[in-house]
Amino acid sequence: MISFGLDQKQFSQRLMRSLDGLSGHSIQCIRSFLNEPLSVAVRSVEFQLFVDAENYGAPSIWAYFVGDDLKTSERSCEMALNLDELEELDGRYFTDFKFGGVNLIADVLKSWFADCWLKAGGWGFGVPAVLDVHDGFGDGRRIQLTK
Repeated sequence: MISFGLDQKQFSQRLMRSLDGLSGHSIQCIRSFLNEPLSVAVRSVEFQLFVDAENYGAPSIWAYFVGDDLKTSERSCEMALNLDELEELDGRYFTDFKFGGVNLIADVLKSWFADCWLKAGGWGFGVPAVLDVHDGFGDGRRIQLTK
């Protein structure tokens, strides 16, 4: 449990340490994703990071495939990154708007996923890929994962 009372820097570092424990599995998961054949209809992929700011549950990252003539079942999938194994966060990190925990969580997760993507070899992915945070949490900047 990440107890309430850390400053923003300590909180971000602690969350990153918790995420680092999931990196090996996540890199393997991303490698598997990268090795899956893409439909010729896919023109790009947008990864969306969801921070469960209302229920304080585990975050998730979904891949959304963009292109013409995609079947509904081919348009999205959740990345199996085991984010439910993260250390539990004290709920006050979500509700103390002055602290800004939800935005910190979004930014740390975004940075971590981008790093895992690169370590998995994602720079060579066959279509453009970006990472964004759903609902505008964090710094609001998209990360271009591939060109």
